Amino acid sequence: MISRNRVLTFAAIVAALGPASISAQDQWLSETSCSDVAHTIVNEGITAWGNVEHGRAKGMYQAALVADPNCIAAKIALADMANGSEWGTRSSQIAALADVSGTPSEMAWLEVMNSSNGPNASYEMAQDMPDDALFHYWGSWSENVGSAIDGHMAFAERFPSLAAGSFNTLAYAYAQGDGVDTDEVKARDFLRSYLRLYNEANAHDSFAEISAIFGDYEGAVRHQQHAVDRGGATVFGERVGMYWRLANKDELRQSVVDAVEVLANPDAPEEETAAVLSDQSVMCLSSMVPCSVMTAAEYMATANGTDWLSMSANDVDVMFNDMMTRAVATHHNTGQYMLDGQTVDYSVRVSSVWEVTNQGVSLITANWAPMGGAGLPGS
Repeated sequence: MISRNRVLTFAAIVAALGPASISAQDQWLSETSCSDVAHTIVNEGITAWGNVEHGRAKGMYQAALVADPNCIAAKIALADMANGSEWGTRSSQIAALADVSGTPSEMAWLEVMNSSNGPNASYEMAQDMPDDALFHYWGSWSENVGSAIDGHMAFAERFPSLAAGSFNTLAYAYAQGDGVDTDEVKARDFLRSYLRLYNEANAHDSFAEISAIFGDYEGAVRHQQHAVDRGGATVFGERVGMYWRLANKDELRQSVVDAVEVLANPDAPEEETAAVLSDQSVMCLSSMVPCSVMTAAEYMATANGTDWLSMSANDVDVMFNDMMTRAVATHHNTGQYMLDGQTVDYSVRVSSVWEVTNQGVSLITANWAPMGGAGLPGS
């Protein structure tokens, strides 16, 4: 039984694509066993797949099977993208297709799936099937074309309307210096060509990532927001936050330094201290004593249990992880406190881990190690 929502979704796809057949230069497979509508939908699915939008591709292939349950190309496509879990295992789906009899294009696809070197097998297929863009595209990565740069440039010239994935590959190559000299101008030119062909989530995601490679974080945020508009929050949304934090890295670094200095200031107002602590933080000494999990109130009560004369944080160094969600600070705390009527010099090396969000930073864990001085407070 087909659900009403699935029928409505399929109807919307058919309406959007229209009944007309696509031209030879605009299709990935020259001939399939599918109806015209199902063939067109599979073609759109392969385009989405080549642009790393696997969920969209899978939906297209499933829609093609609603239009034509006997569409072998759609069944092969679903098997080819299977990677376990809810997608199913690739081997079991290929085995289920062992006895199918499809068009030469479909059977060639199955043969490539069963080969040990997909790009080389595709390259060989492309020589015998000049109108099947799918094999020319996969063959662009074959060692037989010299380099992936040469392969994708040739594909873009031969199949310009299907070259979105190739433009994406070329943009990354010039952004990362992969087989060519790094060239921001060429990388951005290929990105613009990519967007003209495929103004969807992955194109904007690529534009954002490559903008970030060249330090343009404001541009990265802008394009990543377009990716969210087209592909939903999920991973795209996480990257918007990352690029915003990268754009504001200096301010967030200063926020960590300020938070370190607040915790090193025995005279800091309690509300300032509480503001930089997590609900629970892990406090450790560099000894065999077990670490303590403390609430903000417990930490402040412990800190206030020492009669401090002075304390400050020095030589604060801050490092971030790639996603800008964590920061590690190292610093040297020095000062004096009173113990049994005597002045005690205080000197420790401190390392701390901080959660970083677009709203600020908060302490996750910290470790204190003696570094000269007469010792740590007994508390």
